[in-house]
Amino acid sequence: MIDQLIIVDSSDIPLNKNNFFLESVKLKNTEYVYKHTQPGLTFQRNIGIALATYKIIFFLDDDAILEQNYIELMMQTFARSPNYIGGMGTIVVEGKKEHVLLRIIRRVFLLQRMYAKGNMTFSGMPTHCYGTNHFKQVYVLNGCGAYKKELFTNQLFDEQLTTYAYMEDMDFSYRASQQGDLFFNPHAKLYHIPSPDGRDDILKNRAMYIYNYSYLFFKLFYPYNKLRIIAYWWTIIGLFVYAIILRKWQFCKGYWSGLKQFYFL
Repeated sequence: MIDQLIIVDSSDIPLNKNNFFLESVKLKNTEYVYKHTQPGLTFQRNIGIALATYKIIFFLDDDAILEQNYIELMMQTFARSPNYIGGMGTIVVEGKKEHVLLRIIRRVFLLQRMYAKGNMTFSGMPTHCYGTNHFKQVYVLNGCGAYKKELFTNQLFDEQLTTYAYMEDMDFSYRASQQGDLFFNPHAKLYHIPSPDGRDDILKNRAMYIYNYSYLFFKLFYPYNKLRIIAYWWTIIGLFVYAIILRKWQFCKGYWSGLKQFYFL
């Protein structure tokens, strides 16, 4: 059961002018809240937090489709284990499984990866449990996580991460894990269906990725252990190696552009 549905929309043409949209979001016994804002994922999430009035807040992107029992299974976990302040289900990503060589490269260079433990690498990259079938306590969640509202009295999403805001989920959930336990429930499933239009061109996309990674590394990890800078640069090299192996030259250009923006602009 959904008690409150909050939609924070940044479309050029507000969705509440669209009759099809209005009909599609009507749910029985559910309070409906709509807010049109400027673009910016972290800004929009914080707006949604301010509007929320119930104990558990689910953050769901517009390219996610939930299985029918997703929210029920998540709520059961919160009810059964009050120590958890946040959690997530598993994300089913359609497509071919990554080649074993590429998975090894991700592990060696401490890159972001799936089929892992749900913690942070020494270089400050998140790992995720997608693909594993065991309930786990984790230290990082993705953008479709759920949190107890009480957490937001002293934590919000970092609005320095603008537009699509790569890794805003890692940043917030890692900070949340310092205050309480987070869980991964493999039985609660959602499907990630990326928009066919894409979020950005490849150069901007990869530039934002490496820029945000650098910003968060120096925000969350470097001040507490200066030696982690070695692991950070090892991971930067790994991103280029991974892209070169796949002959994704636009990725390399985007990474270089993002590093120049972070260090020199």
